[in-house]
Amino acid sequence: KVMDYSMGIVGGIQPGIMDILSQNDNQFNGFYHRFLFVFPESEPKPSFDIISCPEYIKEQVHRIFDKLLIFRDNEIKDKYTLSSDALTLYKSWHDYKNLYYNKSQDENAKGIIAKYQAYCLRFALILQCCDDLDSRSNIVQQSAVERAIRLTEYFLGNMLKALKILSPETPLDKLKSPYDSIYKELTEAFSTKTAIEIGAKFNVKGPTIKMWLKNSSDLFDRLGHGSYQKLL
Repeated sequence: KVMDYSMGIVGGIQPGIMDILSQNDNQFNGFYHRFLFVFPESEPKPSFDIISCPEYIKEQVHRIFDKLLIFRDNEIKDKYTLSSDALTLYKSWHDYKNLYYNKSQDENAKGIIAKYQAYCLRFALILQCCDDLDSRSNIVQQSAVERAIRLTEYFLGNMLKALKILSPETPLDKLKSPYDSIYKELTEAFSTKTAIEIGAKFNVKGPTIKMWLKNSSDLFDRLGHGSYQKLL
């Protein structure tokens, strides 16, 4: 008898090596479609600070997990169904996402949408169980589905950012920070001097900028000595 048939994995990975998740067969088997990415914008490294979590928050978190584990260990399992309002809301959101699914020619987009439609229901169930800590209502309410949809949309937005690394469509998608920002500031035709000046704003040194321009023939066309033009 299999008691635990699934396992959740949580961890961190640097954006620079994230493409290992889509290498070889993983590029086609939907492996990374199952991930929920949290991909915040890059920020300057903050100064050291002492941060403490209030005790009441720790107590509330412990209470949630303690209560959930109690119900998890029961011999009799609870079955949840969506309320009529919750079902109507989920159907509306699900069918709205289907518009994107049916129009898309990108198999990545289709795989992600299909999986996240199912994840939304799981989120709703988790949220409802967190609301039902002391007793089981056995009904997923509309409020839980509303929060689940917001959560799903958050992860979808982060997945779109991750796809630029996992499945880049153009050389621009492969650009990592701060070179993506430097590229945006460059005019269609520019000089090496201008590129160095823009790079300095992002703390990238002149020799590094020169090497980047030289090695990025898929992004820039060298017009002459110290003169380049964007290709994209």
